[in-house]
Amino acid sequence: MSGICGICELNRDIPRANVEPMVSALTSASESSRSVMPGRSFAAGVARRWDTQDTASVAHIRIAIDVDLLNVADLAQYLKAHDTSAPQSSVAELLASLYILRGPAFL
Repeated sequence: MSGICGICELNRDIPRANVEPMVSALTSASESSRSVMPGRSFAAGVARRWDTQDTASVAHIRIAIDVDLLNVADLAQYLKAHDTSAPQSSVAELLASLYILRGPAFL
């Protein structure tokens, strides 16, 4: 089971306190850490059970993922070749940057 949750309400500030109870409900003995990303229109939380779960916010894009990519180095090189200024220190940041560059076609 994934440990990702979120709230989407357009044009509304969603505070950390609204997401934390959901993340707490996802807690399990195998959880390694938690993160909560409050925000405007979208807030997310992750109760990490493995390294493939993460959240990131790059520019105007907010993302919560549970993904294992095999071609991370290739995708990072692609972004570097296209002069993206967004940091890509995590897979979540890399995917958000790809979305900024290519839109839904990044998939």
